[in-house]
Amino acid sequence: MKKPYMKLGIAFATTLGTICLTAPSAVMAQNENPSTAKVDTTTNVFELSLEDLLNMPVTVSSKKEEKLSDAPGSITAYTSKDIEKLGYYTLSDLANITAGYSAFKGIGETTFETRGQQQSGFDNNKHLVLIDGIPYNHARANMALAEENLPLFFAKRVEFLKGPGSALYGTSAFSGVINIVGKEQEENGSKVESKLSVGNLDFKRRVMANMTHKSDEGLSRLSFSYFGKDATRDYLGNGTYTNANSVNRDNSTSLFMNGSHKITAGKFKGLGAGFIYSRKTGGLGEFWMFYQNQNSVLNQLTWEQIVPYVKYERQLSQKLSVNSYLKGNISTENATTMGYQQTINPAYGTLTGSNYNIRVYDGEVLGELKYALQEKTNITGGLNVVSRHYSGSPESYAIYLYGQGGASYQYDASYFRRSSNYNIYSAYAQLQHTLDLLQGLVITAGSRLDYGRVYAAEDGSITNKYSQLSPRIAGVLKATNELNFKLMYGTALRAPLIKEVTLNEEVKANALKSPSLAQYANEVPNVKAERIGTFEAAVSYNNDKISATGTYFRNATRDALGSSNVANLNNSRVNSNLPGTIQASGFEVEATVMPSKEIKIGANYSAAKAEDPNGNQAANVPTSKLNGIVTFNVFAPAKMSFTLVGRYIESYRSGVVHPFIAGNGYAQNNTTFGGFKVLDFNYIVEINKNVGLELQVRNLLDEDIRTPSGVVNSGMLNVPMAGRSFLATVSYKF
Repeated sequence: MKKPYMKLGIAFATTLGTICLTAPSAVMAQNENPSTAKVDTTTNVFELSLEDLLNMPVTVSSKKEEKLSDAPGSITAYTSKDIEKLGYYTLSDLANITAGYSAFKGIGETTFETRGQQQSGFDNNKHLVLIDGIPYNHARANMALAEENLPLFFAKRVEFLKGPGSALYGTSAFSGVINIVGKEQEENGSKVESKLSVGNLDFKRRVMANMTHKSDEGLSRLSFSYFGKDATRDYLGNGTYTNANSVNRDNSTSLFMNGSHKITAGKFKGLGAGFIYSRKTGGLGEFWMFYQNQNSVLNQLTWEQIVPYVKYERQLSQKLSVNSYLKGNISTENATTMGYQQTINPAYGTLTGSNYNIRVYDGEVLGELKYALQEKTNITGGLNVVSRHYSGSPESYAIYLYGQGGASYQYDASYFRRSSNYNIYSAYAQLQHTLDLLQGLVITAGSRLDYGRVYAAEDGSITNKYSQLSPRIAGVLKATNELNFKLMYGTALRAPLIKEVTLNEEVKANALKSPSLAQYANEVPNVKAERIGTFEAAVSYNNDKISATGTYFRNATRDALGSSNVANLNNSRVNSNLPGTIQASGFEVEATVMPSKEIKIGANYSAAKAEDPNGNQAANVPTSKLNGIVTFNVFAPAKMSFTLVGRYIESYRSGVVHPFIAGNGYAQNNTTFGGFKVLDFNYIVEINKNVGLELQVRNLLDEDIRTPSGVVNSGMLNVPMAGRSFLATVSYKF
């Protein structure tokens, strides 16, 4: 265990020294952040101003406050005002209107698509979610939460970073980082705000509450949310299959709680503690089926996690500050599946159902220092250790039900054992320096070294390992006070963790138990980290009437994590690294215009394409998408806000379609199919300073919209989007 720490120390010192040597020795006096004035984005939802956007401080790109246009990354950010006007309180809703992002619904779960690539909903592990700087992904597969089990009512600001972020954040910051900054009380006192909502169609109901308190001694926040909806039960596929098991079982119940307290005075100033809890139970949507679209009413999946943490953030001197945390993560995945396949087992008969429960324990510690070398130069560096394992019996188990010849149960003994330890040891450093070129050229350079080790539970031996250096460099040229140019190169990794490695370990262990298969056990691969490198070029223009940004990107993914069969082990399915390189490219354009204080107009357009070495496209991702948002405010006779959102997806890429599906008249290989347009509307009226009413209408034109199945190579518009629906809300604050 000592060896990784020694290597990290050497790597950290080397990286830090190299970056420092690249900084010019002569610098002139200038404020580090002359233009990041504090902007209150949490009050008076009826105010419209581009100042909120132009001076909004963001931190996700370099872990320091900077203007959105100055940040060394491609970022779209939303304030609490934006979220309330839109009526969008989930990351999936915001992703759908963000250039370069979208949210994909399949098998009852939501996953993010970013720049032409996506991951299945059961994983969704190419994005890192931060809540007040604390990572909050489900620990089994590093799944990013995207639905009502992470509501955004408590958020002061949500930042979407497009592109790799591993140089600062490590594994899972692969395709992007989503940073959620919670609300804090601005002045001494207490504030309570709440929303109670009910809707038609599938009987949506929602309660959200947020309480903040500030005194001379500290800041506190407590947030709570409940959400529930019945299954839509629309017929799957093209709607012609009217079997009772061919309906969309997308019922869902979610619970979220978040509490924190930070000491702001005295010798313990900067010390804080908190917890984040979420639970979601729901159906499995269209489930796994290609063509039959069968889905049992008994199918159910639950995700639950609780993350307690302790933080210490403090300005130790004029030049030196510290940021550190210690957190735990107890994540549980539980599922019941019935009647989804007909597998014959000679010993037990026909498999009719299963139930499993997997509990994962995660611990993480981070220590980070920021130091202002000179007024134009600052450096950030830190060490990070993550350790993860899933527990054995009785917390983790699997039960299979066989129904032939009478009910019979089989227990999977592999879940009774404690898993190996999955550890990641990391060191990182970043330097920012401003050169006197035009209005200023800000150079950001840094790198992170990650060592991954899997230690066997039995004897502590290393059974799998990887190492990855993730550098980044970016230049932001402030050509004028209104015009900025950016050139950026970044890298990232997605580490193989419990879900990928454990399956391979189980296949290998089972092979070693069989005299006829033991000789082939070494054919089970050791999984390496998936890697990506992205080049970006961007230009932005901002004045008091318009804000516009255009970005071109090109990336390459190597050692992509996928799956394969081992022929000599009865075609056992294992996780593996795919050969060759996946190439992706595209562009994003965003603009916001405010012709008057009553009207705000925004639009964005993005297009992306990703192909593997054989020229096969990434499946089920949009070819291009266009979003438009118009907000109109009225101040008399009452304060009112009207927001109309239009979304248009041109089509989806089919990828390589399963032969059975392609033979039934659906999409062919590497073509396009589907697409849709939809309008949403949100209305807010202030009754008095404490009470407000809201009405949201989704799918205003009641379009019949169907999106691709969660099965990656289905080539089918299998999942129906809900028709016109209403959600009425009463808001109360004091």
